[in-house]
Amino acid sequence: MRLKRVLVAGALCALLFLSACVGQGGSSPSSVVQRFFLLSNRGHADEALKLVSRESGGSPVLPGMWDAIIRMAGVNFVGTSIEGVKLSGDEATVRYRLRYNPSMYDSAGEVDLVRTDGEWRIWEVR
Repeated sequence: MRLKRVLVAGALCALLFLSACVGQGGSSPSSVVQRFFLLSNRGHADEALKLVSRESGGSPVLPGMWDAIIRMAGVNFVGTSIEGVKLSGDEATVRYRLRYNPSMYDSAGEVDLVRTDGEWRIWEVR
């Protein structure tokens, strides 16, 4: 009986974590960046683009771009590590590292964000 409670509690924690990763809204710059790369790497470019500022004038992700890269490299997306966040009013820069398995491939860069109507949105991915 105790094992069943532990398993149920673990499943609920996992569901809460997943809903936080793929839910809507921009509660913090780092959560937007993590959600953006998660959606992009899972082939949900349309959803990822909803996290991009309309004022940026460009699209940091082309639909299918990450999927094509992953297929060519033969690796699986593992996750995004946030390595630093710099806040300045309604602007932020997030340093990130994308991790893939096998660990022969990873990618690092920065994402600039702006806060519009209380929501963090991606301005540029570098």
